[in-house]
Amino acid sequence: MIIRMLTQLFSRRCSVKKTIFILFSLLVIRQVVNVYFLPRSQHARHIHGKTHTLKKYGARSEVDSSGQFRTRKFFVASEALVWDKVAEDDVTIVTHSSVSDLHHLVGMAERWEGPISVAVFSTDISLFASSVSNLRRCFPLVKQHVTFHLVTTIAPGKAEISNDETILKVPCGMVLHVTRNLEDESYSSDDNPAYPINILQNEALKGSITKYILTLNVDLMPNANLLKNFKLFTDAIEDDAAIQNVYILPDFEICDDDVHETPKYKSEVLDLWREGKDLIRPYRYAMCRSCHNHGNYTKWRQILPSATNTLDSSYEVEFRYPWQPFYISSRDVPLYDEGILIPASLSRATQLCELNIIGYKFMVLSDGFVVRRGFTTEIKPLEMGIENPQTKSQFKELEQILKERHPSSQNTCF
Repeated sequence: MIIRMLTQLFSRRCSVKKTIFILFSLLVIRQVVNVYFLPRSQHARHIHGKTHTLKKYGARSEVDSSGQFRTRKFFVASEALVWDKVAEDDVTIVTHSSVSDLHHLVGMAERWEGPISVAVFSTDISLFASSVSNLRRCFPLVKQHVTFHLVTTIAPGKAEISNDETILKVPCGMVLHVTRNLEDESYSSDDNPAYPINILQNEALKGSITKYILTLNVDLMPNANLLKNFKLFTDAIEDDAAIQNVYILPDFEICDDDVHETPKYKSEVLDLWREGKDLIRPYRYAMCRSCHNHGNYTKWRQILPSATNTLDSSYEVEFRYPWQPFYISSRDVPLYDEGILIPASLSRATQLCELNIIGYKFMVLSDGFVVRRGFTTEIKPLEMGIENPQTKSQFKELEQILKERHPSSQNTCF
């Protein structure tokens, strides 16, 4: 059709009105291609006649080592990444999610205002593609900063992941409500064995291109200005020290009421604590205190907030099973072991154990923190597998494997 139009355009018999009509039609076709095709794959953009591509980031479909899952990095890349506006010295939030938890990315992107790499597990690619499309269309900061990677099961007879999925548009005023209430059978949960958490965490990590990463759950939000202040903090210390440290962010959850806003600064966290323990507590306090309370919250509370909310590495904490803090680190940290057989609720502890054996120091940041709105439900540690003797035995076997991998280390994880 386009060739026929061009032939008519350059024909002497083509009238002025017809020429204008053909030119207008070509412009419409070009706009349709730009809006409905390029943004969905994000694999190529044309910038003033030059092609800018994401091939250098490895945008392709792969099968995982188990042969059960197919992954697609950069299924939809952020605008900042596409247009080369992600600085190497930035910090990327690396996280994972199901489709029904993607609504958390709106608040995260608004608070972070920097690169976010999220790996999403979904067995319904059309549902995933529609959710991502709606979030990007209605929330500019999601479009600007969030890069989406897809992990799905390998369907019989379907060898590839296609970007050409049917997109269901939802009015912007309903997007968050609809996303929250999706019936997503591939939900994310620590006790869901079908959720490939280590694969997802690895895809998100491998999908980051910055020097540093912030490992975070999708339902958590960092404190205000953390990205800017961490960059100032690393500028002031030796590069080798920054790379060999893991910077711990104390993690909290607050009650979800109509009175208290999600805290932005440490002073607001301390104010909530002074008001009462029914307003704020360590993250997943009812599920596993030892998983998130090992960072010495009492000591952190005693350190007065900086007048300018700047960061400092206040004190060191030794790693001990089953501690699973959230942290900023170099992107070159070890990947998660995708073949590990311990419960998914301990997945991050396995990576942290290896970091400890390698010799990384765990430094708690004075004014940094992450917070979840709403208290998590109570699940006993034994039910999560953490205090299960068999789980501890498996973790000790893993520890021995890691020590053999790093034979010069004298560090232990128990």
